[in-house]
Amino acid sequence: MTHALTTGNSIKPLRNVAALTLLATELMDRTFGLPGLGVFHGPSGLGKSFASASVCASLDAIHISVESDWTASMLYFAILAELGVRAKGTVAEKSYQCKQELMRANRLLILDEADYLIKKRASPMIERVRDIHDKAGIPIILVGMEELPQKLRQWEQVDNRIYRWVGAERADMQDAQMLADHYAPGINITADLLDHIRIRNDGVVRKMAMDFAYVAQQAQMMNLSTMSLDKWGDAPFLRNEAPTARRVA
Repeated sequence: MTHALTTGNSIKPLRNVAALTLLATELMDRTFGLPGLGVFHGPSGLGKSFASASVCASLDAIHISVESDWTASMLYFAILAELGVRAKGTVAEKSYQCKQELMRANRLLILDEADYLIKKRASPMIERVRDIHDKAGIPIILVGMEELPQKLRQWEQVDNRIYRWVGAERADMQDAQMLADHYAPGINITADLLDHIRIRNDGVVRKMAMDFAYVAQQAQMMNLSTMSLDKWGDAPFLRNEAPTARRVA
């Protein structure tokens, strides 16, 4: 996805982009002395990573997508690379360098896939994030799955530094219209089909996007500029229920 869904000359944020933008703004404008950790959580497919990338683009934030096999050293390396600084020295030296550079940059840090920060119970990377928050003094948003807030409660010193939790929401009809405008340009998808696609995908943005793109493809093949639920009928979508396992001869 691009960082914004555009229609004509206007840029319209999806509801989760707007929610994350509000959280980011609150953290950056918070009263001195208040904690600066925020948590944006929700099930897979609701557009959390897209919202993170969009907010980073609009607010000049630092965006890091944590990976499953990362160590603390790799986390520092990734942050410094985003700041255009070459990491050097031991893990402790990288840690110090990272905090100094973040303090100097004074930019919001968004850590996507934050569940990986607490994957290891022994010496979890989330404690390194708390260190960064305390020493660099910058706001940090952790983006992860629905259970992330409860998982973070295991670390009291992290939990009591959280300013606010914000849950990602499932797409509403306004989101559906914006997704259709973006993924089915030039095709008028009527409200009944928009709602059908939204409901069938339980408001999961990623799956809705695939359906809208497929509807556009089919409409173009049929030389139609408008596609309604009645015209679509019971035609299958590109992705329905997962197929059952086939027997091996």
